[in-house]
Amino acid sequence: MCGVGELGLASGLSHIVTVTDVFLERMFKRMGCPGMRIGEAKRIGAVQAVAVSWEVSQDLLDRMKAIAEIDGRVLEHPMTLSAAQAA
Repeated sequence: MCGVGELGLASGLSHIVTVTDVFLERMFKRMGCPGMRIGEAKRIGAVQAVAVSWEVSQDLLDRMKAIAEIDGRVLEHPMTLSAAQAA
């Protein structure tokens, strides 16, 4: 998620939407990084999946890195969505 945050900030995004299971959704909330659930949970295979909208902000990225004890950048080279698509 920290790499996604770095990519989103470099690309000028305000939000990203992910699909995750409810366990990870709860884990992010406990870590102080809540997203906004979009719709109801749906069973996909053996898990309850939810779509979650996350704000892309330096504050959220800093909190996630602090919790994960990550110092510095996650991506080796700063990258935008355009550069990632071209790779």
